[in-house]
Amino acid sequence: MTRIHDAKIKCAFQNRKIMLDTNVWISINGFDPRSRTPACYSDYLKSAIDQDNEIIINDYIMAEFFNRCCRIEYMLHENNYRQKKQKIAHLKEFRKQEEFRDFMETMRDTCLHMIEDYTYEAVNGQLNIEALVHELSEGHLDFGDLVIREHCIANDYAVVTHDFDFFGCQLDIVTANNKLLRANN
Repeated sequence: MTRIHDAKIKCAFQNRKIMLDTNVWISINGFDPRSRTPACYSDYLKSAIDQDNEIIINDYIMAEFFNRCCRIEYMLHENNYRQKKQKIAHLKEFRKQEEFRDFMETMRDTCLHMIEDYTYEAVNGQLNIEALVHELSEGHLDFGDLVIREHCIANDYAVVTHDFDFFGCQLDIVTANNKLLRANN
C-alpha cells in the first residue's frame, strides 16, 4: 500500500533507510533555476538525518543527477548564446570546453560529497530487467523511476520525490507535490 507523507512536516521515520529521488537532489543542491520544486526538501533531509535515518543513493540516481544538472546548465549557456545570436557546440562537445570546466568540477565535487555524506548502494543486478522492460512499455514510469521503485521495494526504503509518477507504487512516499498529497485523501 502506498502511504504518502508531507515533506513540509518533520520526518516521521526513525532509524529507517530513505532514498531521495533525483529531482529532490537537484532541488536541494540548487541546480534547477526554475525553482519549481519546493525548498522544504532541504529541511526534510535535515530532519530525516536528525531522526537517525540513513540516506541512500544508488548509481541510477547519481547518473541521472549528474547528467540532468549538466543539461540544465548547458541549456542556460545555450540561451545566452542564442540571445547573442551565436552558435553553441553540442552538449557532449561543450562539456569538454574550458567555459564549462568550472561547472563540471562543481558537479564532481557535489557528487563526491553526496557519496561521502550518505550511503551509496549499487543496484547490482537486483532487478528483473525483462519485467522492467515490459512495464516500461506501459508508459507509467520511466526506466530510472522503475529502478528506484524496485530498489526501494526490495529493501523497504521510503522514497522522497516530487514526481507524481510514483503514486500507487506500494512505497512510503514523502513529497511536497500537492497533487500527490491530495491523491492520498
